[in-house]
Amino acid sequence: MDLGLRTSTLPVKRPVDLGTLPLGRSVNVTRSMMSTDERAAVKGIENAEGDIGLFQAAREASASVHYGDRHTTTIVYTDRGGGLNEERVSTSVVADVQLGDRFVAPTGFKRAADMLLAERAVLVDGDPGIGRSTAARRLFQPFDGGKTRYRILSLDDEGREVSLDPEAVQPGEPLLLDLADAAQDVFLDVQDKLLQLWASVVAQGAMLVIVPPVGVDDCLRPEWDELRAPIQRPRGSEVLAKHLEAESMDYDADVLESLTFLRPHLDNDPMRELVRLCRRAVEARESNPDDVATNWLKSACTDVGGLRREVADAVEGWSGKWRALALSAAMLKDSNPDSVHLAAEKLRNRLQYRIYRPHVLEQDALNAMLARVGATTNERDEVGFTKTYYEGVLRDYFWENFPDMRRELGHWVGDCIVDFGFTNEDRDRLVARFAEQARRSGRIVDLCELASRLAPVKEGKPRTRPWAASALVYGLQENSANGSAAVVRRRIYEWAAKSTVASDLAHVLVSVCADVMSETHADQAIVRLRLLTTHVDPSVARAASDAMVRLAEDSRSYRRLLWRMRIWLEERRKESDAALFLAVSHPSRLIATSGSSEPLIVNRGLRRQLTSCWRVVFANAVQTWRSAAEGWMEASVGDRHGAQLLGVVVTGAGGDRATLAWLHVICRDWVAAADDLDEREERRRTFRNLSMKIDAALGLQLAGT
Repeated sequence: MDLGLRTSTLPVKRPVDLGTLPLGRSVNVTRSMMSTDERAAVKGIENAEGDIGLFQAAREASASVHYGDRHTTTIVYTDRGGGLNEERVSTSVVADVQLGDRFVAPTGFKRAADMLLAERAVLVDGDPGIGRSTAARRLFQPFDGGKTRYRILSLDDEGREVSLDPEAVQPGEPLLLDLADAAQDVFLDVQDKLLQLWASVVAQGAMLVIVPPVGVDDCLRPEWDELRAPIQRPRGSEVLAKHLEAESMDYDADVLESLTFLRPHLDNDPMRELVRLCRRAVEARESNPDDVATNWLKSACTDVGGLRREVADAVEGWSGKWRALALSAAMLKDSNPDSVHLAAEKLRNRLQYRIYRPHVLEQDALNAMLARVGATTNERDEVGFTKTYYEGVLRDYFWENFPDMRRELGHWVGDCIVDFGFTNEDRDRLVARFAEQARRSGRIVDLCELASRLAPVKEGKPRTRPWAASALVYGLQENSANGSAAVVRRRIYEWAAKSTVASDLAHVLVSVCADVMSETHADQAIVRLRLLTTHVDPSVARAASDAMVRLAEDSRSYRRLLWRMRIWLEERRKESDAALFLAVSHPSRLIATSGSSEPLIVNRGLRRQLTSCWRVVFANAVQTWRSAAEGWMEASVGDRHGAQLLGVVVTGAGGDRATLAWLHVICRDWVAAADDLDEREERRRTFRNLSMKIDAALGLQLAGT
């Protein structure tokens, strides 16, 4: 099943009418580029690291923009064409693009870049909180303008073997190992293996950037110590000025330093805190658009400690009824009051909290009830709070202080999302804010449980697969090499490994693996898609196979997939691997040229891998590979690299006479099936070429040659 529309991206630097965006086109946008109504539909995820997003126009689509960590944007839309309701997750990881607008090079950055260019590897060292991870990603930018996605190396149980395998390195591939938040022994345990990886990186003309854990300086091997490039904290005022400028709040760095209330933050805050300070200033601007910029910054510097104490005192004085309403308002800030009211009722029901319900004529007015918990509504009838940041502190308080309620809160979010009483925008906010708390509280597995519940398509219920995918995407956004994202990847693997896992969930997994996980963890995505090709539901198996074929359209992904296919085929664990290889190894991909680059087939190592794969394929019945062999013969006609295609197939036979005889017969019949004389003559030349290679494989030579 085709899981969605193919899209293209339009670079936009001016306000656009998103309602007139052509079908299937998408644009990168910022809040400042959106109208008030458009912002109202997507704002409300306060923990976002920035404002760039992607807006997608699709057939009868409901596009939802999620602002997630590291500027990752998720678009989920529904295609109702042809009577089908199909979902596809499309992601645009624009963090590295946005770095160009917000990045301030730290002291020592040029030395690190020079070392990477000269040695093909560098260790970005320095104190915590100075932006080492951001600087490491920025190091790849000068080489190709950031067009090539770097591959994140993972040292979790599954990723370690592939990440450290020297044979897995592709020519010119950018590699990133970010261990900034890892324990020291994680890096020290793999120092020796990383040296082998570095040797392969140099041989392949690739690049390796490592962010080691803090404090390993005295334990480094001499080889790594020579590659260490310390960086120092950039000027805080320049960092904040860059981020404010990206939000249309122009401030000179010197002016920022003159603001006394900002100086402690500019001089001491970690980079991530300066980013959050900018975000809070944007929130203050949205809450009080008529105020002046200096007051927005003052509001952003407000000590939330006092606000936490105020929230704690308020919650202590509320009964269960008011607590349910307050948390619902905090989770659904910017939504309609009716949505908040319905969510509060569902929360009470989920927690089995019964209240006396007076006659409807005697009940309090909804706005009065909201006011009692510090909430209000604006002119657009959107729920907010009278104090800036109050809703975020309120959410944090409930998750931190009611641990017995956390699992039920996940079920409650699911209850709301599957109810027709909520809008798609409500669902976006619920998933995003629930994900924020799941990551904070270390309960990332709750996102997996939510996805499992939202995936099924049930009669009489809204289709909630998009939010099932969103829950998993938020879990995958955690970027630590050994962080919570590894837990989500492991759960996806466990689901994919079960050929009988629910089909609705399996389709979500296909989308997430192909469109999200493949961006940064291509190897893990390929492994999971391969497992899904064996699903008992043919539509799932076909969707997974199609997704792998799409991934193979990229040359680097194709190389990685082929490297994997050779291992799988030689292990002979799954009968479906042969068919999968024939599907992804289309010969036209091998002989295609792009610009000045040579086609893939000229690479000797790649031809060896193809030969190994064909050798296993030939062990199957002829009818399973006959049409594929004809396709390779067809692709070789008239192409200057056609002889190399034929050579791969013949060599793959391994000298087996029966297989070579079949290739001879298949080619003979293929020639006879030509439609006209010219085509037949072209095919005859291919037949003669193939026959010569078969003779050579059999050790036959013409007399006198």
